[in-house]
Amino acid sequence: MLDAVKEIGDILLKKNIKNQIENLIEDPNANKRYNNVFCLTFEENHEIKYIGIEPEEYESDKKTKYLYRSGSANGPNFTPSTKVTEIEKTLSIKVLNWFKDVLSQKNLELSKEEKEYLEKIYTELKNHENEIIEEFKQKLKDIPKKEGVFLTLKFKKEGKTEYLGDKEIFTKTL
Repeated sequence: MLDAVKEIGDILLKKNIKNQIENLIEDPNANKRYNNVFCLTFEENHEIKYIGIEPEEYESDKKTKYLYRSGSANGPNFTPSTKVTEIEKTLSIKVLNWFKDVLSQKNLELSKEEKEYLEKIYTELKNHENEIIEEFKQKLKDIPKKEGVFLTLKFKKEGKTEYLGDKEIFTKTL
C-alpha cells in the first residue's frame, strides 16, 4: 500500500519540475517580516566575479527564483538562500557552509563543470567575506529594526539577471 502511494507521488512529481520546486521551497516572507532582500550579486562573463550587494523589495512571485528552503538551526539550509540573524554567522553557516557541504557530497551527481562553477562562487564569496559583511551592515542601516532581511544570490550575464531558481545546478542540488 505504501509503495503504491509512493509510486503515485513519484509520478506526480516527475510531471513538472516547476511543481517539484514549488513543493520543496518555502516562502521566506510568510510572516510578512522579511520584505527586504539583499542579493549577493555576481557578474558572469568568462569568469565569475562578485560585484556587491543589491537590495530589493521582496516579491512573492519570485519565490521560486529565491529558492529558499530552511535547514537545521545550526547548519546550512537546503539552498544558499537564508534569513539573516547576525550576518557574520549567517554568511558562514548558511551560505559558505552550503557550498562546502554540496561540494563534499559524494552521492550528489554533479559534473566536473558544475563542481567547478560552485567552487568559483564559493571562492568569490570567501575572498570577499569581510567586504560582504561590511557592505551588509552599511545597507542594514536603511532598514527599520523590526524588519528582517533575506539573503540570496543573483547572477548577471549579458544584460540578463538570474536568481538561484533560474539556474539548473541549484534546483538540482535542492
